[in-house]
Amino acid sequence: MKNIFLRPSLSRLTFVFCFLLQIMAVPHAMAAISETKAKEQYESAKNLIHTYSGSGDNYKQAVALADNIRRADPQSPYSHLVIAELNVRQLKDYGQGDPREILSLTDKVISLNPRIADTYVIRSKISLITGDLKRAQSEADKAIVLDAKNKEAMFAKAKAEEASNRFTHAEGWYRKAIDAHVDPDRKSNIYYWLAQMYLQMTPPQISKADDSMEQSVNLSPDAPWKLVNYAIFLNTKVGNYDKAAKYAEKSLAVMEFPMGRLQLGMARYGKWAMAFTQINNPTSSQLVRARADTAAILKDTGIAPSEAFEYASQYMSQSRVTKALSTVGVN
Repeated sequence: MKNIFLRPSLSRLTFVFCFLLQIMAVPHAMAAISETKAKEQYESAKNLIHTYSGSGDNYKQAVALADNIRRADPQSPYSHLVIAELNVRQLKDYGQGDPREILSLTDKVISLNPRIADTYVIRSKISLITGDLKRAQSEADKAIVLDAKNKEAMFAKAKAEEASNRFTHAEGWYRKAIDAHVDPDRKSNIYYWLAQMYLQMTPPQISKADDSMEQSVNLSPDAPWKLVNYAIFLNTKVGNYDKAAKYAEKSLAVMEFPMGRLQLGMARYGKWAMAFTQINNPTSSQLVRARADTAAILKDTGIAPSEAFEYASQYMSQSRVTKALSTVGVN
């Protein structure tokens, strides 16, 4: 009896084998797609966190992206990484949170994937906050070894070098990070921190700090905190009151907030005091006029002479504000 089962041809066997390989590859392909999407969402969340400057719901959007990642894949390290990134930002900016909890999040990320450079960037930031400079350097170096083009790793290295008073090395890393970034807001952030480093040097590099601060606000012209920070710098470090008023007004045009009002008021008082103190032995009519001037500043900015006197005493010792207010008798 003939065998009724036909032996498949070689070409048919090849087709079946390739089909089976494709079926077996599907889960791996889906996993790769899932990881790629998770990483993209993490990068978006990270950008939201680092470009937040006083207005908008960036942090809320970042948490929503972390939740999206978690729901798509509960084992993805990137959902934990978003929260760690957000928590370290809030710890650094507002002193809120526990460094140990953030390190615990990074431990979880490492257990899931030990080769994500950003994990070690976060650990470097935590080490700086807690004063462990050696570990800050070590963690930044780990991140750079894993990803030499990682922009956050460059910044972490700059901060670690600065904390170790290696300012020339730090400046080099800051500028590498600026060049590596494309987003103007991220470049702006680094220019701000570069300016802060110049102010910490002995003696402070005021001119370089001014250039960096101006670069920062030019790259983020609608960021109220950055605009007012430049106004603070101009009022307290430079004494350029016209320019300080300009940037305080720009910040208030974006968002009404007390610090914007304070800096506008201090710029006005600073400029007034420079003119008034040029008068030797002011007459009674000149004193009356000066009191009217301070009343006008109060009306325009909401900053009383007593508030201006206190602020200038603490932060504008090189200005003539306290002397002028004392002379007029409105402090």
